[in-house]
Amino acid sequence: MSDPSTTLAKFPVFYSLAGKSILLAGDDAALIPKIRLIAMTGAHLHICAPSLKAAMEKLDLPSPQASKLKTLEQEWAARDFTGQALAIGAFVCEDEAARFQHSARRANVPVNLVDRPALCDFQIPVIVNRSPLIIGISTGGAAPVMGQWLRGRLESLLPGGTGRVLEAAASLRRAIRARLTTPAARRAFWKALAEQDLLHLARKDSLPEIKAILQKRLEKADSKEFGAGRVQYIQIPEHPEDMSLKTLSLLQNADVIICA
Repeated sequence: MSDPSTTLAKFPVFYSLAGKSILLAGDDAALIPKIRLIAMTGAHLHICAPSLKAAMEKLDLPSPQASKLKTLEQEWAARDFTGQALAIGAFVCEDEAARFQHSARRANVPVNLVDRPALCDFQIPVIVNRSPLIIGISTGGAAPVMGQWLRGRLESLLPGGTGRVLEAAASLRRAIRARLTTPAARRAFWKALAEQDLLHLARKDSLPEIKAILQKRLEKADSKEFGAGRVQYIQIPEHPEDMSLKTLSLLQNADVIICA
């Protein structure tokens, strides 16, 4: 649990960009990964980066994403901020970055300047993408490498198919509510899913197969089953780095731990 007396350096907000227009501009190649990332959100991209034309041609985005890119053969101007939800810039010259920030703020458009945290209204975190599960990690620009290291650790804990499990579970929410009539039973069901089934199901390639497994589990469940606790016996290896993901998951989700 976090210390309530600690100042929160940044407030994390997960904001839908689908259908919104985003301005991306600059002459630094660091803009290219941002274009690729923002394209994944379903936003319309307004791009002013003529000096990066060769790199842009190598993006090779899927058709639905590529169709939402509007690439202008000109440098950005103050008029380009009109109607934009966000602005992201990457510039070699700090003076140009400051000019971009000034224009964005005059247009009341939140702005991010790549690798220039002092000029940013918002920062783009290191992302663990298991959509619809999305984890953002920010060090406030103090230690980006630490954020990347944490992303690697989290990605190793959450298999690539974690998102499919969440999609399957979401499709059964109404059935779960009807089957498990008390909030406590439903919480216990979701907790059991996380503890016992998540890692196993996340390695399944088929969404219908995952749904079928969850459906069978739900059909066997009742409120009494999830009203009782469980005891799990585990052996802890001598070296923590040798601990299995299942053992780690059980420890993280335990209400009580008894060592003997």
